[in-house]
Amino acid sequence: MPLLTADQRGQFLANGRQSDRDHVPVVKFFNPVGIRTWLATELDADGDIPGVGAMSAPAEPRTAP
Repeated sequence: MPLLTADQRGQFLANGRQSDRDHVPVVKFFNPVGIRTWLATELDADGDIPGVGAMSAPAEPRTAP
């Protein structure tokens, strides 16, 4: 299941190129059965969301085997 639209991914990458600025969050990630919430503002060129640790946003949706 893709977590980002193409427009969101583009905004993430644009924000990542201007990491010296304080950006408005692009998306909110949350765990419906947990207590954590992440407000994400930018995406590194390698597909990682800074500050979120293991969460990443791959360019291509992953499919189940």
